[in-house]
Amino acid sequence: MIDRKVPSALASGQVVDQLPADMRGLVLEITEEERVLDVERLQRLLDPLRARGARIAVDDAGEGYAGLRQVMSMRADIIKLDRSLVADVHADPAKVALIGSLVGFARSTGAAICAEGIETLEELRVLIHLGVAYGQGWALARPGPGWPRVNAEAARLCRELRSASPKIVALGRPEPLRRGA
Repeated sequence: MIDRKVPSALASGQVVDQLPADMRGLVLEITEEERVLDVERLQRLLDPLRARGARIAVDDAGEGYAGLRQVMSMRADIIKLDRSLVADVHADPAKVALIGSLVGFARSTGAAICAEGIETLEELRVLIHLGVAYGQGWALARPGPGWPRVNAEAARLCRELRSASPKIVALGRPEPLRRGA
């Protein structure tokens, strides 16, 4: 029987038992398609995985069930912004304000932001200025086998803007606040 109160793969002992003991370097994504109804139970499932080194990501924040309530309750290590928030961010002050708020939320909770679907250098420029730590999309590299070649202009822009702005810090993970403090 499928438990619809927590993400189905995490509720399956068969799946969890197949995960390695040492999960450092692994990121488990909770997708936007799975609505979390029992947050406390989800935390009880996630805590042992975190203790084994896993990081938790909420995928497609801003789309489907991955709304602000779910983002807040998940205590995610990585918040992945949906393409709908990233598209044409350079031309939409409301998107700039919302992403800026999410970056501030992520910093204060010890999480990082990843913008999905960055398709233009204009979008990339704004996201860097907002302090988005990670990104993926065609403006950075085209999909392909192995490690794809990074767009040289995007790499130059990232280096230039990161070094020019005191607001942009190293792309590493900030020190998290103590949970429950």
